[in-house]
Amino acid sequence: MKGSTILQCAALAGAVSASSDAYLWTIDSGEVRPSANQVTSTDSFTAERILARRKGVTDSAYMSITDESVLSDLNQYGGWQQPLFGASPSEHPAKMFIRISGYDGAVSEFNTLPDLWVERPETTLLNTFEAKFDTKGICEYHIKPRHIKENVSIKYTYFDKSKPCLPQSEIESLPSLLAITATVPQASSLSGKGISTFHRTLVHLSATENIESTLLVLPTTSKLKKPKKSELKKRAERPLELPDPVPTTPDFNIFASNSSSNHTLPKIIPQYFQSKSACENTTNSCMGHGKCVEAHGNLYKCQCGKTTVRPDKTVQWGGNACQKKDVSFEFILFAVVGVFFTAIVAGGIGMLFNMGSQELPSVIGAGVVGPRAQR
Repeated sequence: MKGSTILQCAALAGAVSASSDAYLWTIDSGEVRPSANQVTSTDSFTAERILARRKGVTDSAYMSITDESVLSDLNQYGGWQQPLFGASPSEHPAKMFIRISGYDGAVSEFNTLPDLWVERPETTLLNTFEAKFDTKGICEYHIKPRHIKENVSIKYTYFDKSKPCLPQSEIESLPSLLAITATVPQASSLSGKGISTFHRTLVHLSATENIESTLLVLPTTSKLKKPKKSELKKRAERPLELPDPVPTTPDFNIFASNSSSNHTLPKIIPQYFQSKSACENTTNSCMGHGKCVEAHGNLYKCQCGKTTVRPDKTVQWGGNACQKKDVSFEFILFAVVGVFFTAIVAGGIGMLFNMGSQELPSVIGAGVVGPRAQR
């Protein structure tokens, strides 16, 4: 990859004020990259292979690559890969794929430059985000809240071969998914600054929630090219002047740590969390009535316990944050005692009714003397 001059880059940035190119950001789990002052251009073929690599696709069409430049990009932007001797579920990051269509602005409008500038993107990039639920231990979900328009596609993936995949409703209630669906740019307010703000949200999730994110921004669908069988074109790095720096702190505090004992719980508490720290922060360490344990692959939940009120009494806690007293035992005991006494009363009434409806014995009738006639 070769660099061009700043003057050429500035001229190019002005020429693409109404761009038909695509942009790709790769945010790996736990990795903090320094801000770059240049962006690497690539073609649709390489971008499609990078997306497939990040999704873990092992099809021969994607694996039989010998071009050194493509292999170099795959190694740099391909994301987390399964090690030679395997990895535990807790080491395998969850993966988020977000595609936003309809951005026709210039690359210079971004506060955070993309990792890859995809020139002349093809329609095949629209098919790289398909979700297949529960495929060989890979649980994939198509997240589609009602308020999100058709220009946004969100896929969430996690890996767990030991247990069945969680239902869609529980996945959509995860704090990280709620944060993404709340901050993803919509078609009506699609801008370079808005996409950069959303990118900071993904960076925050990468650092705190063990999530590997991929953000693909495409132009209007009508500007996408039909795929052609041609040789890979040589890519070059285009140095660009950085826009004014922006704060790196996300604009939301859903995942902010709070270790104080009077931490207020959210109104809706999800059952599962994507990391132990998220579980502890959101539930205030299970309200001190339990602990966060691994429940489903790399997902965590509160395991509630008991507290001793006095030597002869303990309280069992329940709820997603162990915030409720579990009164199931008291209820069952009360119900059993109530049913028992109800049965006794009903049996007694029934016995008295049966006794009253029986005829008197004949012995009693024989001992009764009728009136005598007077002489």
